Formats: sequence, C-alpha cells, structure tokens
Amino acid sequence: MSHHQVKLIIPALLAAISLIGCGDGTPGDTAANGNTPPPPKAGETFTASILVDEKPISETTYTIYSVADDQGKLTDIPLADAAQEAQLPHVLVKKSTSKLAKVNPDGSIVDIPDGLNKLSPAIPLAKIESCYADIWKNLKVAKPNATRQELAMGITQFGVSIDDLCTYANASGMTLEEYVQLFQTVTKYFPGKPDIEARMVQFFMDLNITPKTFIAQLSNKGYTWEDFVKRLATNKGDAYGFINGYQPSETMTLEQYIGDYMTRPGPTAAAINRELKLFAAYLAKDITPGFLAKMEPARVVAQGTPSYVDQANQIIDVVEKGLVVGKKVWDFIRSGVAVDNTKGAEVSTYVLSATDPASINYEYAKASTSKVVSFVGKRLWWENYRVDCALEVDYDAKNPKIPGQWLPNINVRINKATAAYGYILNGTATVNKTVNRGGIASPIPELQLDVKISAKNWSTNSQTYSFIANGATGARIK
Repeated sequence: MSHHQVKLIIPALLAAISLIGCGDGTPGDTAANGNTPPPPKAGETFTASILVDEKPISETTYTIYSVADDQGKLTDIPLADAAQEAQLPHVLVKKSTSKLAKVNPDGSIVDIPDGLNKLSPAIPLAKIESCYADIWKNLKVAKPNATRQELAMGITQFGVSIDDLCTYANASGMTLEEYVQLFQTVTKYFPGKPDIEARMVQFFMDLNITPKTFIAQLSNKGYTWEDFVKRLATNKGDAYGFINGYQPSETMTLEQYIGDYMTRPGPTAAAINRELKLFAAYLAKDITPGFLAKMEPARVVAQGTPSYVDQANQIIDVVEKGLVVGKKVWDFIRSGVAVDNTKGAEVSTYVLSATDPASINYEYAKASTSKVVSFVGKRLWWENYRVDCALEVDYDAKNPKIPGQWLPNINVRINKATAAYGYILNGTATVNKTVNRGGIASPIPELQLDVKISAKNWSTNSQTYSFIANGATGARIK
C-alpha cells in the first residue's frame, strides 16, 4: 500500500470509528452519554454554526415549524399535548444568517463588530408557507397514498432546507409541478437510493445551469430528461460521474458533451477499449509508450469516474489546456460514514501538468494542513451534530521535466464526526474554480474547494465553507 493511500485511509477510519455509537465520549456528547435529544417542538430555535479553530465565523438560526394538517400547512405554535406534538412532521425554516468573524489570508481571525455583521434576512415566511404547501400538494399527486410523515420526508429527501429548495425551484425556469416531477423521474430509476434527489439538486448547482436549460440542451441532441436519467442508471453511477467527466473547453460545450455521453458504449465495451484509446491518445501527442507505461490508469483526467469517459478525446483536450484536474466533486462522508479509500473510492483531487498527469513523477512535495473548520448543529443545549475537518494538501511538488509548483494531492481530512440518534450526515467536496497564479512557463495552480455538510433527520440543513489549495503556499481556508 502506498504512503499516499495510507494518508487517506487513516483519517477515514478514525472518522468511521467515531461515528460508531454516534459519539466519542466527550462531555456534552448526547449519544455518548446514553441520551438523545428530545423530539422537535414547534416554536423552538435550531442553530447551525461554522467555527474555525473553535472561533464562531457564521451562524444561521432556524425556527422549528410543525406540519399542522394534511395540506402541508406550517405552524410555529406547538400542540398542548407534548406526545401529539412529537408525532407531527417538523421542518426548519430559516430566520437569518449572520457573519460573526472573518479569516484573513494569513490565517488570523478578526471579529466583525455588532451592527456590521452582514445579517442576511430570511425569505418572507408567507412565501415559504405557500411554497411548502405547493410542493406538498404536488408530491401528494405523485404519491396519493403517502402519509403525512411520508410526504414530509419526501420534501426532506431533497437534501436542502425548505428555504433553499423554494429558491432553487423558483430559479429552475420550470413550474413547481414540473420541478417536482423532474425528481420523481429520478427516483423511479434509482430505487433504494434515498439521497438521489439531493444529488440531483447539487448536480444543477455544480454545472451552474438551470434544469430548464439543461433539458433544452438534451432536447437539442434528441433526448429527454428520462433518457438521461436512464443513462445515468445504466452506467451504474449517478450525477457525480457525469460532472467529473465534463472538461469544459472552447472545443467541448456542455451540449456537445451531452451528445457524447449519451452515445458512448456501455461499461463493458468501454473497459475493453480503454487501454487502446489511451495508447492512441498519447501517441497523437508524441508521448512515448515508455511514459505511458508509468501512468496511473485510474487517475488519468477523470480519475476513474463511473461514467466511463472517452479517455482519448479528453486527454487530448486537457493537454491543450495545460492543467489537469482530478475529481471535481466527491463524497468524503456518505450516510454518516467516512468514505473508505480501501474500497476503491477516490476521496481526493489534484492539479498537475497535462503533459504528465502521473502523480508519481512529482517529487519533494511538502505537506500542509489548514485550520480546522467545524460544522455544528445545536437545539436548546444539545449539540445534535458536529463535523471537524481540515484541508490537507501536498504542494510545491516538482517535476524534473516540467517547471512549476504542483498539487499532487488535495484531501479533506476528517478530525471528528459525531451525530445524535436519527441524524444522517453527508459531506461533499466540490472544486469551484482553478486558476494559474504563476506564469505560463512555470505554473502555480490554485483551486477553491467548497466543502458542504448536510445533516438530515426530521428536517435538513446544510452548511458550506471554502478552502484554498495553492501550489506555492499549500492549504488555507478562504
């Protein structure tokens, strides 16, 4: 096993161990002490915070609402009978988000004075109530026999807060009925995968495209949304495979990539032809077979994505661009358990020269770790969940034949992940943008990595924070 693999496995296993029993035994850890938080109650406050080295940076407050009837009406007034209240579905409605401090590039943390903390108001409650009831109504049409709890859980399965869901639906370019139906089509082809709706919500965000525009581009190529979802299911992958395979360039638009993706051979045929395509691609760029033999096949360009990208065309494309980036989006926590690299999962990315995308050929890399960022959810005095993580980067790596300061490994390290009973945590890392901070002759790549934690129980909330990986300076938080 390589040193690189060991570095990835150890923190993953530590996090997995900490999740067994949902606690690490520290004081105040409800699950570890044999306690569980009381059931949610309308009118109570829930707080989601982001801390850097335990210093609060931002805070979002929510009010808990219950679903009062079979039409999806929300109320913040609890029932007099606590037992009956506990049986109702509940949902978090955002009140406000405030920025409490900022982190300077040198790592120092500066408080933002009261009154200047950039308080973000919530969407007007009347709009949220109307949107929730409308989504409820459309889900009920799709699932006429669903109970009130099942309909509420159907909305929770979108993986975002109701405020964000209403915002995304409104910006989708579709009617609410069309938007809900979009995801009903997805669930039909991915049975038994409860997080698929959340992944598809994130899919459009990662591509920076509205569902209406994406479906229009599918139509231009002669396909429907259902055709596309079928293809994802046939490839035994999901939206991540499609995103990680897409390398935008002047010669490959998203619409062209859609056409290419929809016409590729199935996984078996792709696997048979893979080595021949790689060989042909490198010969086309005058790269010797000896160099090809040194390549890490699973980490070329798409880094082994399940979408079976046409490696030949993609390699030629990235050679012309100069930089090659590994995965653009991946899970580092899935359904409450750290993703285990020993099972073939790629839980890191990199930025290397497209002339030589084999990390083994980059020498003398330095290690760097950012400050620790904590994602915490609290209700009353209960810490319902916590994820402590940092960005771990190997930087300033040198290639004897290619000038520059390169990044052969960029990894989200989990220091701690705990959750009270009933909570499911998911963590996703997304490459937001990649730039060259150096010259053409001697690149210094830099990328922004957005880390998102979603906590799902009787409702869903998510938090995002950004890290920076720089070839000359290593890891830091943004």
